[in-house]
Amino acid sequence: LAATIQKRYTWGFFLQAFKHPKATLEVVKSVRKFYPDEYFFLVSDHGYDFKPLSERFSLNYEAGKQKVSSQGAHSGREFTARYMRRILHAALHCDCDYMVILEDDNQMLRKIRTIPKYDAGGVTAHLWTRVWSSELKKSYGAGDWSYESHGMCGGSYVKTSSYIEALSNHEWEKRLVDMGKYMPRLDIKTDLAIASIMMSYGYELHPWVEELSQPGKPNQNPDPAIIHNTKKWYNVLLTPEDGKVVSDFPVKNPNRTL
Repeated sequence: LAATIQKRYTWGFFLQAFKHPKATLEVVKSVRKFYPDEYFFLVSDHGYDFKPLSERFSLNYEAGKQKVSSQGAHSGREFTARYMRRILHAALHCDCDYMVILEDDNQMLRKIRTIPKYDAGGVTAHLWTRVWSSELKKSYGAGDWSYESHGMCGGSYVKTSSYIEALSNHEWEKRLVDMGKYMPRLDIKTDLAIASIMMSYGYELHPWVEELSQPGKPNQNPDPAIIHNTKKWYNVLLTPEDGKVVSDFPVKNPNRTL
């Protein structure tokens, strides 16, 4: 649906971080190893101030106004919508065709080899149901392909122009509220909410099996560009060799908007 406009980069990256500085450092390092110059937007979810990390790795950085958590830990569509608006902010500033939505439990293992055919793609989601797929088609006009399971978790991608178009509809937040009547998990599962909103406006999503995998799950790509759900760096302390990652003092910026 989205018009094709020549961009500077094929890929850009978005990451929301909180209080796992070692994990945040490792995912940033893994991306910059293969994509040293591409647009990379980092937002602190009202947690540590990652300005030193952003300066080291040439990241576009902003400290969030309040904590939302990528899984809506504070509950409610308001926080899910804020997370989606953060991704929109990055998409609007990313001079790239596609943007990878990262989380602290991702690692990049190689460059992305394939150009996606669709508007977005992630992993199969166990919380997705055929009943919800049927409702998307019946009530919101989603395509027949929406019977598949989709989760826009860490390591997923969006075509930037498609995501911007989908959220340029000023009714999308009201639609998210309405969808909650049929699929209450949308309140707390942003990966399902992103997929549902995009599908409901006619955008096509498919599992990104060529480049993204979840180790330990069945039928995974043995040679992915990105892996999801690796918690090995969670709660691991930074070492002197890691260098400066976070500021010594909390963020003090009353003009924060995200």
